[in-house]
Amino acid sequence: MISKTCAMLSIIIVVSNGTCVFGQNKDVIDSTEIVRRYKESLSWIQSVSMKIDIKTGKEGIPGDPPNQTSLTFRQDGNRVEWLARVTPFGNQRDPVLGKGYVTKDIFTGSRYFNLANNIGMDPPNAIISDNYEEDFTRKQAHPKFGGVLQGRIFGSDYRSIPALLSAHKVSVRDNPETIDGTLCHVLEATTKYGRVTVWISPEKGYNALKWVINKSRDHFFDKTTLSDIKLDSWTAVFDSVKLQKVDDVFVPKGGAFTLTIEKTDGNTTVLNYEYKISNTQLNPDFDALGAFKIDIPNGLPVFHREFPAIKYFWQDGRLVTKVDEKFIADLDSEIEQLGNEAKAESAATDKTTELSREESAIIPDTQTGNEEAKREISEVLSESGTSPVLVLILISLLIIGVGVIRWLVSRRLKT
Repeated sequence: MISKTCAMLSIIIVVSNGTCVFGQNKDVIDSTEIVRRYKESLSWIQSVSMKIDIKTGKEGIPGDPPNQTSLTFRQDGNRVEWLARVTPFGNQRDPVLGKGYVTKDIFTGSRYFNLANNIGMDPPNAIISDNYEEDFTRKQAHPKFGGVLQGRIFGSDYRSIPALLSAHKVSVRDNPETIDGTLCHVLEATTKYGRVTVWISPEKGYNALKWVINKSRDHFFDKTTLSDIKLDSWTAVFDSVKLQKVDDVFVPKGGAFTLTIEKTDGNTTVLNYEYKISNTQLNPDFDALGAFKIDIPNGLPVFHREFPAIKYFWQDGRLVTKVDEKFIADLDSEIEQLGNEAKAESAATDKTTELSREESAIIPDTQTGNEEAKREISEVLSESGTSPVLVLILISLLIIGVGVIRWLVSRRLKT
């Protein structure tokens, strides 16, 4: 009896101060250390290639049928790409072949590219953005892009689960819980974005085997409360996690995510996502995989978010502007005309200068002449023909301005 009791104590000991001891090696850690190790367990995301199959179910959203997504996800530091093929389900919940759409989202580290088209329809749509941070953050936190596998979900100003835990006081439940036969620390934190609960398994490399965010009316969804957007509750649950070891690192193999939204009008929306991950490679040869390649067809119109008024198209791997040739010809003509006018003004200025010298001869000497007469003649000169130097300066600035415009246009054509 004593030996059995000792054996049980060797498996789980809960210390009165909330620090947990797991296993025979007495691995003692506090909540801060648990969160740190949990964050480390997700470091595989920095260099990975994987295939993610996602089945999406939707309840309470009229006209938005469930679908199936075959997603290739790759990340190499700040370079990320999602290559997706989305197929809708029919009435029998089977994929409808020949329907759906294909998307390619690539973040190169300095620019965002999106290429999308409906299956069997040409041409595709292309979007480019230089201010890509918002796009990247939004996609990274969406379940349809597999964000929950990285502990990310929208609704908390794009803060991840580890970030929410790190920024708030975390408590550890006195009694560990078991998920699929694995003992887990249960961490809890109350934030303005809701109550966060996470089940973390030391045995599985401190990965989270489950996490939940519960929001009520007074909690925030990003920058506004649920009551302000007419919601009573918002509950996100990520569970059914399956892990596998790749290069001695635990990475996800599967999981499920459910989002339940209860509205103040009594309606409820439920979104379900099932994930199956395969072909996972850590630190792969991205060149050999053909990753991060911008293969937009030549001649395809491209919409640039920062310059919506300018027409662009893609040519030989670069963005090219569509500029009206008549505009360039008119610009050339205006520059030539300004040049001719400048020459004429220059000749007139020379003549004016000679007249000014003749007139200056009748102005009395400053020491002996009539100061009033001198002032009157100066006023007449200023009224009749402004300063020749000022005229030259204004004309020169105008020519330079037009030249700069032409240079900018030609430079845009070359980029």
